[in-house]
Amino acid sequence: MNRDLGNSGCGLAAAIVGLPLEYRHGVSPVAPPGSFAESLLARAARVGADPSDDEDTRASKGLLVLISLLILPISVVWGVLYLAFGSPVGFVPFLYFAILAGALVVFSRTGDFPMLLRVNQLDILLAPTLSMIPLGGFLGGSRAVELAMTTNSRGRALLGRP
Repeated sequence: MNRDLGNSGCGLAAAIVGLPLEYRHGVSPVAPPGSFAESLLARAARVGADPSDDEDTRASKGLLVLISLLILPISVVWGVLYLAFGSPVGFVPFLYFAILAGALVVFSRTGDFPMLLRVNQLDILLAPTLSMIPLGGFLGGSRAVELAMTTNSRGRALLGRP
């Protein structure tokens, strides 16, 4: 990974690898430098990090944790919408939430990156599939299956495998 991330305008990536945050003129960071939001994102990205991790591993762990944290509120909205429209399938996203939150807690204690990645992959594969069955089977829920099928490629991208 490029050691010059601190000056590249990529503040969060710099925070993940532990470099000082500096922004180029004209670059708008996600959160203002030194803000509470930026420090919260940087802290979340370091969950499960091991001091002996190289920069690429640390960045991969941070990215997976941040993506997982971003998906948690989306799963709540997903479940609430389904339940609000009277579908019992709305409980599946809450199960997804519980499994992913539990995996994040275990990861924060153990730092077992492959475990977190596999739980993420299985969770996103099974949740849409289980939701699809009562929604009309394969044809009626094919978009959910399509999203679930991309799980493996996203996981491989995080592991750096072709």
